[in-house]
Parts: sequence; structure tokens; C-alpha cells
Amino acid sequence: MTEALERSHAELAEAYRELQGTQSQLVQAAKMASLGALVAGIAHELNNPLAFVGNHLGTVARCLENVAPEMEGRLSEKGARDLDKMRQRLEAIRMGVDRVENLVVKLRTFSRLDEAEVKEVEIEDSLESVLTLLQHKLSGGITVVRKYDGPKRITCQPGPLNQVLMNVVGNAIDAIEGAGVLTLETGRNGTMFRLSVRDTGHGIPAAIRDRICEPFFTTKPVGSGTGLGLSISYSIIQRHQGRLEFHSEEGQGTEVVIEIPMDGASGGAATVPVPAQDAHPQASPPVSGPAVSGSAR
Repeated sequence: MTEALERSHAELAEAYRELQGTQSQLVQAAKMASLGALVAGIAHELNNPLAFVGNHLGTVARCLENVAPEMEGRLSEKGARDLDKMRQRLEAIRMGVDRVENLVVKLRTFSRLDEAEVKEVEIEDSLESVLTLLQHKLSGGITVVRKYDGPKRITCQPGPLNQVLMNVVGNAIDAIEGAGVLTLETGRNGTMFRLSVRDTGHGIPAAIRDRICEPFFTTKPVGSGTGLGLSISYSIIQRHQGRLEFHSEEGQGTEVVIEIPMDGASGGAATVPVPAQDAHPQASPPVSGPAVSGSAR
């Protein structure tokens, strides 16, 4: 009887954990789908007036250069200075328009949050889109180092993968207090695409390493984090038949390693959690599962 009760209790506990995980995925999927639609709408609304401004800016610049030769010989010294100032201002406006156009492109790339179909994507474009959307967090002296040595194109689910990149890169930035370095490095490991995200933050406290991937677990203040980011990211990487590993030593920063098949197939990757090996095993115990620098999201 006791064994039957214990077995029943264990089954109920497992069912509850699965239900909790499914609930978190559904909640996050709905949120990200809504965010994707919102971002796509904003990009579309920005693109129309931006095209209008860009086209007319080009027309004004050409007209100015057409009439400038006729005007220059007749202008006073002040008029000549004003003409030069007009050229400088037009160039500055062009640079501003180019920046906004680049932002719109990044927004459109990131807006594929609800794309679950497998397709080929430019992974570096996805990383740059995430960095653009997190630019406001990078203004405190954080230097971004890019080492894009891996495949340029991979086959994956673009929307969910963008979600993983946003979570992992965002967490790495949050882990850095003040000035620091964020390193993004791509490569390949056999048939697997490999992405390393390293930060110089405060590392992962040993006390929370075993709980990092639990749904709804967070060390952020109330209202700042849902505790779903890593749980959802881990599930997405599992769906890609990939690996998610974290290497950390408290006080020394964290490295997050993502590996997924380049061709969208299983590629022989693990489908169960892969315990991460600590970057300095002599100094602290190995990370037992997916984790994030210093705090759980």
C-alpha cells in the first residue's frame, strides 16, 4: 500500500510539473505572438513615411547640387557659408534616415516571432536584430565583441529561435553591472551550429543553479521578470533537437552555449538536458542544467 501511494504521489507530481511547464509555454507563446504582431505593425507604419522622406530627401539633394554651380559665383560670403551648411544638414538627415531604415529592417526580422515553420535564415542578421532591440541596455559602457566565424545560414524555426536569442542575450546584458564585455561567437561543432554568449557579469550563484530552468522561478524584483525566459528557451532548443549549456564561476561571468543542427534535422543532438561543465571545476561545482548569469529569468 505504501509503495502504491508513493508511486501515485510521484506520478501526480510529474503530471503537475508537465502541466506547469505546458502552461508556461502557452502563456509565453501567446505573449510573443502578440509582440511579433505589434512589432510587425510598427515596422510597417514606420516604413511608409520613411520611404516618403527618403525619396524626397534625395530629390532635394539633387536639386541643390544642380543649382549650386549657378549660385556659387553670385553668393556673398555668408551665402556661401549657408550653402555649405545646407549640404552638411542634408548629409546629416540622410544619415538619420539610414539609421531609421536599418532599425525598420531589424524590427521586421525580429517580428517573425510566430513563425514556427522550419526555414533557412541568416543567423547573423537575427543576432544583429536582437542587439538593435536591446541597444537601450547597452548604453552603460558595455562593449559588444562579435566573432562570427560560423555558418552564415542555418535551418531552424526563426520565430522561436529569435525568442531564445533575445532571452539569452538580454540576460547576459542584465548580468553586467556597469561597464563590461558581451561576446557573441559563432562556430560549428560537426553538424551542429554553435553560438557562445559570454558576459563579464557576476556569474551564477551556486544556490540557484539547480533551479535556473524551473518555470516561474526568478530572482528579479516583482514586475521585472516572469521566470519563464529560460524555461521557454530550453524547451525551444529541445524542439530543435539541440543542446543548451552554461559555464559559470561566481564572480567571473558566464558563458551560454547553444548548439542546434544546421540543417534543421536532429543531427544526433541530445534531446534531454545536458549538464554543463563548470568553466573552472576546481573552484566551484558544475552547473547542473540551463542557467543564466547571476539571476534567473
